[in-house]
Amino acid sequence: MTAASTRLGRAEVGLVLLVAAAGLTAGRMAALWQPRVLLVCPFLTISGHPCPTCGGTRAMIAVAHGELFRGLAYNPLVALAGIGLWALLPIGLAVLAGWLPPPRLPVRLPAAWKWLVALLVTANWVYLWITWPS
Repeated sequence: MTAASTRLGRAEVGLVLLVAAAGLTAGRMAALWQPRVLLVCPFLTISGHPCPTCGGTRAMIAVAHGELFRGLAYNPLVALAGIGLWALLPIGLAVLAGWLPPPRLPVRLPAAWKWLVALLVTANWVYLWITWPS
């Protein structure tokens, strides 16, 4: 028995593609806004320890500039998401052009996938606690 899934429409694929392109463009243009915008993590400020997304902005900027290993060092999980954004661009364009069918997404994720996501977030957070400069 297969899990129930739903096929994305072209509008949803286009929206995801637009968001991915906007995120990567913002990372490429970070030099324009970064000197004037101070990003402070409230969790880090209060506790002295990094949150699960600390270093995420620097990771996405590094990935947007093609510096994958530097991005992975800042925050591996966020960097992998940024690498996924790069992969979405040609796939999304192929779907919009009609060369690929729109993807099907499951209506509900199996429990194993939920546990995998929780494990990845926890492992990423442990990595940040170990490697974060004090």
